[in-house]
Amino acid sequence: MYRIWILDDEPVFLKGLHEKIAAQFSDVRIRLFSSADQVPCALEEAGAPDILFMDIELGRTNGISLADMICAASNFTTKVIYFTAYGMRL
Repeated sequence: MYRIWILDDEPVFLKGLHEKIAAQFSDVRIRLFSSADQVPCALEEAGAPDILFMDIELGRTNGISLADMICAASNFTTKVIYFTAYGMRL
């Protein structure tokens, strides 16, 4: 079972991506994060995910730097997919 984390500060996009992934794959466990502040506790509780969908701009947090921290916690085995809706109307 793959552990997938989705991090995005746009609720509409977060929900939409979750629904698309859940509809396509049954053997996944998905956690949603709307804030970078939630990540350290989740890392401590469950360890890093297998796959990370990461918004590049998470409010005042740089998503690339946060992904680096998550990947380091997984000994760099986490696969990262970056995205952004910056400048788009949702």
